[in-house]
Amino acid sequence: MPLENPHRIEEAARQGGEASAMGLVVDALRQIRDSLRMSAESSHKMADEMASIKLDVAILKERDGRMKEIEMRVSAQQSEIDALQSDKDRRDGAIRAGDFFARNWQFIAVVVGGLAYAARHGGL
Repeated sequence: MPLENPHRIEEAARQGGEASAMGLVVDALRQIRDSLRMSAESSHKMADEMASIKLDVAILKERDGRMKEIEMRVSAQQSEIDALQSDKDRRDGAIRAGDFFARNWQFIAVVVGGLAYAARHGGL
């Protein structure tokens, strides 16, 4: 809202007397008051928005901290899962080897016996 031109106030004082000049001064003061009021309201709105932004930032920082904690837990659990999987793989390998020997023990015995016989009798 633009303020009245001060030269208009002086011109009104010369032409219409003090009453019209005073009316223009009162109008100018009202404009100043309204302008200050709008500035104050705008300032309060900005302060409220800044407070809201600060709260949002604090919430995001808290969530970030929680996410880092969760990531560390997941990483630790993944390490535990990897260790368990490795142990399972070793056991599965031993079980498969045991099954192979259990199913083929006769063949293995014949091969070992044949190799032993050949080694004793100069065949190898």
